[in-house]
Amino acid sequence: MSSLTDNVVNSLADEARHCLTCATSETPPPPLSSSNDDDQIPITKSLMNNNQQLALHFLYENRLDVLSGITKTVTNVCSKVFDDIIHQAFSNAAAVATVPPPTSPERVFPPTITETGESSFRQSNLNPMAEPWVPKNESTRERTMFITFSRGYPISAMEVRDFFVRSFGDCVEAIHMQEVDPNEQPLYARLILRSTSIIPLILDGKERVKFVLDGRHMRVRRFVQRIKSDSNSNY
Repeated sequence: MSSLTDNVVNSLADEARHCLTCATSETPPPPLSSSNDDDQIPITKSLMNNNQQLALHFLYENRLDVLSGITKTVTNVCSKVFDDIIHQAFSNAAAVATVPPPTSPERVFPPTITETGESSFRQSNLNPMAEPWVPKNESTRERTMFITFSRGYPISAMEVRDFFVRSFGDCVEAIHMQEVDPNEQPLYARLILRSTSIIPLILDGKERVKFVLDGRHMRVRRFVQRIKSDSNSNY
């Protein structure tokens, strides 16, 4: 990649946006041309191994797996390597909040891909001379979220893990369900994530969010540990 010219890198980025559009759209890409999809993503194809196949229709037909893989990479790699950029994005979002909202609100992070392939990425204002990013030690409490379930609609720990992994990548370190008798339903759980960087993606700017899993509700918020006179001090 370092040997590529700026024009080639920009064209490669355009092809990547085109691929993301196919993976996020409910509308299939145009029919294949007289040759193949190489006409639409030629640079991407040229950089791949000969035994690797990539086509826009393949991305569309397997978009759930594609998005899951992208989310996993963002969670396990990008959110850690580019942690400073993520914090800068949220700082910019806080500044934008003081300005009257536009006619059609848009999210500042993460960037979205429109049907036309346009991205919401903006030029960074980060200092190129800043110190390199160093991972910080995060306590278990900082990485923990609190989940509550609806009585009569049980959800197992395995289902919780599978939901978050499918939605946000390999982000789950552990799940601790409420300890109950075998014939009783757990009504809450503590979800320990691998990194605090995934929490803003889960909460999406809210204090708490609700997810629906096969008609069963999960309410999720940050974990807060409070000191009480009894043993039940976790909320």
